[in-house]
Amino acid sequence: MRDIVIESINKEEIRSIIDIKKSIHNEFIENLPHVYKESDVLYTENFLSKFFKANTENRIFVAKSNNNVAGYAFVEIIRVNVPMMQKRKYIYIHDIAVDKQYRKNGVASKLLEYVEGYGKTIGVDRVELAVHLFSKSAISLYEKKGYTPRTLRMEKKID
Repeated sequence: MRDIVIESINKEEIRSIIDIKKSIHNEFIENLPHVYKESDVLYTENFLSKFFKANTENRIFVAKSNNNVAGYAFVEIIRVNVPMMQKRKYIYIHDIAVDKQYRKNGVASKLLEYVEGYGKTIGVDRVELAVHLFSKSAISLYEKKGYTPRTLRMEKKID
């Protein structure tokens, strides 16, 4: 395994994240063409801005190998306080990805461990994420790391 360093992103590293996203976006188009399409815009400015606001616990963490961005995780802190649900605060991973050339080197595992450690420092006891069913290797990794399924989103094409 290469030496991997995890840290909060610098705005200058957004380009590296977008390059990784673009390189793997085709997997989503191929597997779910009724949902995903080719696009030059993969993250909106509005979406990105919530990770750079002052006084926010939201973060984008990057995994670096030899100062190159090897992967990333978009982390949002969600607070639930509605009458029908337990009051809680948890981390939601909006997006986690590893550049293809760095896969199978423990990068995703290190990102998950870092996110979980971050959660402990801010008083969170859960991490949640969504994963597409075609992402078998991601599902396998999450299960190895102790993640368990909680919901299943279903769809039906209406003819």
